[in-house]
Amino acid sequence: MREMTCIRCPLGCHMKVTKVKGEFLVTGNNCPRGKEYAISELTEPVRVVTSLITYNGNVYPVKTSIAIPKKMISKVLREIDNIKLDSKPKYHEAILKNILFTGADIIVTKV
Repeated sequence: MREMTCIRCPLGCHMKVTKVKGEFLVTGNNCPRGKEYAISELTEPVRVVTSLITYNGNVYPVKTSIAIPKKMISKVLREIDNIKLDSKPKYHEAILKNILFTGADIIVTKV
């Protein structure tokens, strides 16, 4: 059995997850998103990655457009570190598409 707190909504449900005959049994969730989150965390956890890039001495926050597999985070961060901009980025601009074939774009979140 594993215990976890759901982060899919502000309720923060305390859930218990057990695997019975190859199926996950999730209790304590108040909505279907909790069950989905718990199973994802145990089988293939994903995260949205945030970082910073620079251009002309200015720093701009960026993030992945979708959650990526947790095991890819360090590789994605290295790729973000290698981004060289030719001009000032625009808000919500995708400055790198499909990073490491994850399906996620790196987008600027503030200018």
